[in-house]
Amino acid sequence: MDILEAISARRSVRAYTDQLIPRETIDQLLRLGTMAATGSNQQPWGFVVLQGKEEIDGHNRAIKADLLPRLEEVPHLQQYRAGLENPNFSVLNHASNMVIIYGNTQAHYHVYDCTLAAANIMLSGRSMGIESCWIGFGEYYFNSPAFKAAHGVPEEFELVCPMTLGYPVKAPTEGPSRRAPLIFYP
Repeated sequence: MDILEAISARRSVRAYTDQLIPRETIDQLLRLGTMAATGSNQQPWGFVVLQGKEEIDGHNRAIKADLLPRLEEVPHLQQYRAGLENPNFSVLNHASNMVIIYGNTQAHYHVYDCTLAAANIMLSGRSMGIESCWIGFGEYYFNSPAFKAAHGVPEEFELVCPMTLGYPVKAPTEGPSRRAPLIFYP
């Protein structure tokens, strides 16, 4: 699959098989992620890899338990109250594979750089038949001091992108139509 096809066909996929992505493939995806452009060549990324449905389901339960009592504090997530209350709903898509990207805050452009790394991982995965989804629900939990300490993430690193990855249950279909870009010419 060429890059134009990978970009055009990429979709957020939320239904994966239970198959673990082989370690060599994860390592290859992360290496391709680090080929992203980076401000001043700072390369500020760090990665946590989670694998195994049981472990990831445990994080799903913890995220939901953390978010539900605080929904008033996070208005952008209030629309998901029913899902968060549903014990069968997984904010982590019942995934068996996750990559969590952190950026070193000592690098001024860490958010941009790590976002570009995330895009490289998503597009590289797409070209290998591995789909992905950026998980907005994880923005507080995966950046908590407790999670970071448990996974060896240094204090100066901040969460940029938690993503689920996996082999799709079914091939992604065409997504919603995209709006034409707003282009401002002088």
